[in-house]
Formats: sequence, C-alpha cells, structure tokens
Amino acid sequence: MTDVKKIRTVCNMCQTACSGIIAHVKDGAVLKLSGDPECPPSYGKICVKGLAGTLSPSNPNRILKPMRRTNPEKGLGVDPKWKEITWEEAFDEIVPRMKRIRQENSLKLMLSSFDYPQYYHMIPWCIAFGAQYYVGAATLCGIYHNSSYHYYLSFFRDPDFEHTNYLVLWGTQSGHLVDALPVSSAKKLADARVRGAKIIVIDPVATPAASLADEWVPIRPGTDGLLALCFANLLLNEYGLYDHPFMQSRTNGPYLVRPDESYMRDSATNKPMVWDETNRTAAPFDGIPWEHMAMEGTFEVEGVLCQPSFQLLKNHLKQYTPEETAAVTTIPADDIRRIAREFGEAARIGSTITIQGENLPYRPAAVLTGRGPNANRHGMHTAFATDMLNVLVGNLNVPGGILGIGANYKHRWGPGVDEDGIATSPNSTYWHFFGALDSYPARPAAKPFMHNLNGLFPVAAFTDNLFPLTMTDPERFGIDYNLEFLIISHVNPLTTYINPTEMIEQFKKIDFILGFGSNWTESLEICDLVLPDATWLERYDPIANPPFKFVQTGMGDWHWAFRRPVVDPPSPDIKHWMEILLEITERVGFTKEYYEAFNEHNLIRDPHRLDPEKKNTFMDMCDAVMKDRYGVDIDWYEKNQTNVYIQKKSVDEAYPGPFVKGRYQIYMEYWKHAGEDVRQVVKELGLEDVWDLDDYQPLLNWQPSASLKERADYDLFAVNYKSCMHTFSHTMFNPLTLEIGHVYPWIYGVVVHTDTARAKGIRNGEEIWVESEFGYRVKGKAVVTEGIHPECIGTTGTGGRLTFGEAVGRRVGPHWNTLVGQALDRIDKMSSSIDACLRVKIYKV
Repeated sequence: MTDVKKIRTVCNMCQTACSGIIAHVKDGAVLKLSGDPECPPSYGKICVKGLAGTLSPSNPNRILKPMRRTNPEKGLGVDPKWKEITWEEAFDEIVPRMKRIRQENSLKLMLSSFDYPQYYHMIPWCIAFGAQYYVGAATLCGIYHNSSYHYYLSFFRDPDFEHTNYLVLWGTQSGHLVDALPVSSAKKLADARVRGAKIIVIDPVATPAASLADEWVPIRPGTDGLLALCFANLLLNEYGLYDHPFMQSRTNGPYLVRPDESYMRDSATNKPMVWDETNRTAAPFDGIPWEHMAMEGTFEVEGVLCQPSFQLLKNHLKQYTPEETAAVTTIPADDIRRIAREFGEAARIGSTITIQGENLPYRPAAVLTGRGPNANRHGMHTAFATDMLNVLVGNLNVPGGILGIGANYKHRWGPGVDEDGIATSPNSTYWHFFGALDSYPARPAAKPFMHNLNGLFPVAAFTDNLFPLTMTDPERFGIDYNLEFLIISHVNPLTTYINPTEMIEQFKKIDFILGFGSNWTESLEICDLVLPDATWLERYDPIANPPFKFVQTGMGDWHWAFRRPVVDPPSPDIKHWMEILLEITERVGFTKEYYEAFNEHNLIRDPHRLDPEKKNTFMDMCDAVMKDRYGVDIDWYEKNQTNVYIQKKSVDEAYPGPFVKGRYQIYMEYWKHAGEDVRQVVKELGLEDVWDLDDYQPLLNWQPSASLKERADYDLFAVNYKSCMHTFSHTMFNPLTLEIGHVYPWIYGVVVHTDTARAKGIRNGEEIWVESEFGYRVKGKAVVTEGIHPECIGTTGTGGRLTFGEAVGRRVGPHWNTLVGQALDRIDKMSSSIDACLRVKIYKV
C-alpha cells in the first residue's frame, strides 16, 4: 500500500512498555500495529492487546471537550448530564479551588493515577503542592513488593527463564502474557519449556498457566503461607536441602538472638553479634570470617543465653508438618513432600556456571509468587514465606533463580548495605520517586496525617487500601480534615478496589473531582469536571518503561523505551494530561516549587537540573531525567527514529547476587520493634481494640484468616484470575479484545467445579448469582469444569463494566470486586493487604 507511514513507538495497552511496535499510518489513521523486530525485549512480538490498540483513538464516544456535570446525583450507570464548556471555563472551576486549598490545607487535595511513565512527574507535583497521592488502581495486589525489596533488591522480579529448570508459579501467570514483561517473558518461558524446564503451578484455578504446566496443584485459598512454611520445614529439617554457605555468609542466620527476641549487640559498636566457633567467643558480625560463624547451638554471651536466628527458624518451622498442612491446604501430604524435594534437588545447591568469563552460583530452581497468595489478612507473612524458599536454596539474583528487575544499574544506582549488614534496595536512594516506600528499614511509627494511614504501617511499601476506609471517619484515626479535591487520571478506583457502591459513598464526600480521560469510565462518570486526554498513540512518553518494573532481567540489554505519537489528536486542544496539569500548575502559582521538587526527587545532577526560574515544558522535564540517567535525550531518539536506547549489561548488573554486599533476613527482628512503636501510637489514638498487632513477630508464621472458618450459609470461596486479553478495566472498552474474550467461556463466566455444580443442580451455561458474606452479589453464566478447586468459584478480575456513556463492555461478565466489602478487621496491619479470601454462596437466577 502506498503512502503508508511506518512510525516506531512502544505499546501501552498494558502498563509495561515492553513491546516495540511499528504503527502503519495513512491519512492520519492507524491501519495496523505490528511488532518491531529491532526493539528489545520483544523483538517483533506483540500480543493480542497490542494488536487491538489500533482502536484506541477511534472510540465514537470519545471525550473531546471539557465536560461539566449538571446532574448532582452520582452513581453507577447514572447519567451525569454533561455540559460542554470552554477550557477557560474549566480553568475557572479548577484554579480558584486549588489556590484556596493550598493556602488552607494542601492535604485536602489528592492525586490518583496509575500512569506509570508519569511517576517522575506526579510524585514531585504532589510534593510541591503538598497533596496526597493515591494509586487507586488494583490495590488488592502488590503485597509481594515488600519481600521483593528485601530478597531481590528490587520493586519487582522475574525468574531467570534462560537458566531455570524447575519453576513454581504460585498464584501467578508470569510467562503467559500477563505480569511485568508479558511478551518478553512469554517467549522466554516457551524457550525454557522446549529446553526441558519443568513448570509447577500452585493455584486454586486451572488458569492458562496451570493448563500448560507439567503439574497443577489446586490449593484452598488463604492457605498458601502454611504450605510455604511446610516446604521450608522439609527443606531444612528433613531433607537438608539448603545452601548452608549462603545462609551463613549472606543471611542474618548467624546473628545471635536474646531471649527477648532482639539481637545480641556489641556494647561498643551496637552491631549484631555472632558466635565464633573457632575462638569460642562472640564477636560483631563483621569482625570474623563468615566460615567461623555458628549457625546452630546455644551460647552464653555476657551472662545471657543466645541462639543463632537460623537455629530459631529451624526449631520454629517443625510445627508445620506435611500431614497437618495437607489437612488445611487440601494438597496430599505425599505431593507436598515430593514437590519440596524436587525443588530442593533441582536447585543444584553448590553448582556453578560460567557466563562471560565469570564463575557464578547456579541455582536453576525458583518460586515466583503473585497477587493471589498474598491478598489475605496475613499477607506480609505469606509474601516472605514463599520468597524465603528462594533464600534457602540461595537463588537470589543468580543464574537460574529469581532476578530483581533493574536492581543494579551501575550507571546510576545499585543496592546498599546498612549498619546491621543488611542489604538494601536502590529504592531508598533512587526509586523513591515511585511513591512506594522501602519495607526495610522500618520507618518510625507516627500518628497519621494522610488518608493512607502510612504512619501506622512502618514496614509496608504502600498503604492505599486504607484510603476509602479512612474516609468513612477520618477523626477516628486522628485526621482532622476531609478531602475536598480529587484528581484522577488513567485509573478507575471506583471498580478496582471494593464494592463500587461503598466507594461511591466515600467519593460523594469530596467536594470536587477532576478527571482526565479519553474514554468514559465509571470513575470519570462521577467526576464534577472531565478534561480530554490524548491517547497513547497521540502523545509522547519519553520515559516509557520505568526501571523499577519494566526492564528485562538476565543478560538482555538495558532497554530504555521511547513512546512517540503516531497520529494527531482529534483537536489541537487535546493534549497529554501532564501538559494540562502543568498549565494548571502555572495558573495556581507553584511552578518554581514543582521544578525544584522535580530536581530533588529525581536526583537530577548538574548540568541537567531544571532552572526553576524558567518555564519548562513537559518534554524539557523528561529530557532532564533522560540525559542525567542514560546520557541521551529526546533529540537522539528523533534523530535516529528509534523507539529504544540500548546499553549492554555487564554480568554483575545481570546477576548482582554474588557481587553486591549485604545480608538477607530470615529473622525479622525489626518487625518486633516496629510493632512496639505502632502499639504506642495506636494506644494514643484509642484504637487498641481494633488495631491487632499479632503479625509483628520476628519468625514467619501462618494464621488462618476469618474466611477459613467453615460456614454452612457461605460454603464456597470466590477467587479471581487474569486473562491475556485484558489489562485492568480499560481493555473492556476495546471491541476487539472484548470479542476475542467471548471465544473462551471462562473469561466472562463463573467457573464452578463439576462436583459443586452437580450438588447444587447447576448446569453449564445457566445464569447464577454469586453472593458474598458481605451481602453483595453478581450474576454470570456458570462454566462447569474440573479446572478449579472444588471449594471455589472463579471469575476474571476485569469484567462487569457499569458506565452510562459507554455501551461496549457494559455488564459483560461479573464484576468480582463488587463482592468485597470494607472492614478494618479484614486488613493486614503490617502490609495493608485487604483479605480477598471471600466466602460466597451460589444459586440459580
């Protein structure tokens, strides 16, 4: 076809920017999107979501002008009765409100967005204004980030697909077109399978990952932590399949612990002490060779009997027997024993591999967990328990194991080590712009001053789950103001947390809600004012793949993706929402403070720092970060007409485990002290009766959540899962992804086990109600199958759209989050995880 332009950019149909694409454009329209064979890490591959991206700019219901609500009633599916207004009228609504709030109490304004490339901008913007930040996206997920910071020195992680031979996918479908780098990891896992790698999937549902695995292990929801601790018990106490030198040299296993559960510390240096087996005396951990450190035994130090934390862990784990674990998880004890042994043996403890001349530890077995196992009342312990299995075999950031994404980029950042000898992630020194805090070291507990109650969660990466609950009664938590202004963009908090009706009741309390968007969503339809936004095919995102989550692991190149527009917006007035926010910032009068916060928060060095006295555009700001970090600017990408800048990785960047300093924790002494700090604050707030602190203990534990108690009236569990056709809720408005989803009944149906369906007289294809213990219910068609745990029903997590102004996707499939109610006693007080282990009942419509 003649006159067709081919323009390189990167996909944004999910949040990852992992697929380089070529847009085929004619007469201002995108004809098709294809993979770019020259762009890592996808090298010409593209998934179904990317193929459907051609429809992104062309929605006939697209938002094209500023729209003001005229209907005071707000609710799901309620017509807002929009009135088109001018941009100046819109600014007249926004600017005076923001000026007043900034003068009175800037915390009354909150920004909510999940637009990943803008984290460089959004967090400094909130700092400069003094506003709160709320992710507002899938806050049921992400609890594993807490342990990822600890063990993989990164916000996110991936298996080393190129070298692993035994991979346990535990409540995740990584490698199956979901997760951090979906297209890249799908090819890598396929290659691993061809090579002979064995895949075990532990999940209540026979997801696509499970159906393609060597073995699917259905597990009762909410019991994953118990199974992980049982595996650890078997590895340590029965099979002896653990990396003793690694535990001795790279964990706090040798650190001596007093009877009060605190470290025995040296009186002169305050450093944790270890027992020197050679000289039969205690010494600071950094005062003797690691080979001399005792791992087991009882020792008297300064008149106090102490034990190494490794000894305490071994003793503690003995309570988690296969037989008792089998009774709770419903996994046969023989299978538990077999899988634990297979994993330990497959790790090939003690083996090495040579890569580019470097001899490295080789541990070709790995456990990768996802949202499901950790979305429960004791999610912090579960996250650490599953990840500690990797610690025991010593596979952290080494070939064949689990690799932190972007953990060691020597051009600009790398892990550190604290005074106790514990490894720390780069987040505290470089990634903190993301808004997710390090889970170690513990922050001082403090009376909350924001709606996320972060001060009560000193070891949590983030605490967004508390926002709606706090809004019900801020004074209960010591907050003496209410939110008055909310900005939402690229996020749909009304449908991605708990029951939307409960969310709406909280959002109604906010005086003014401003939304940015290109297509109508449930959340935009409760806004008071909506401004049009450019779609991803119409805008620049020069920093398209933030390094904390979207960089390929292993020896693959560093790839810094660049998104450029391939078509113009329908109107010159439609711009990138960050450009509009910059205009608002200038009118409100805090651009200087914004530029200064941008410089400081992104750690921009001279000569690339923004001049706060000059006007800087959105592109200027992106340029400053790129030049400071990578050494190339926007002009370089445009001059070369490329969508990626490539830098070669060194071996110590690809596999930093053996090269970086610091130990990993198997004994969480800091949890105990953090809990003591929280207890004091909770007492001051009068919350002792409702703020349980039972999880603040140094040894990993498992406790059943409330939903595990048998209930005759609600006899099943509701679980949800991902499909490769959809990312969050926005792809439900895409006609192509929606149509493809209809090919597979389980995507928009309610999956019910054959035995359960038979007992309840439900046939395949019949409409049924799913009603939760909170009294909420959703409707869907039964999909009767053997591919789900008999005690569960399952749905995808993205269905059931309820917008008024968008018919596509409306009421297609059940909306899982509708089943979830809000309750303080269902929230993990360490991680902020909300307990998604739901009790439900089903019956015919």
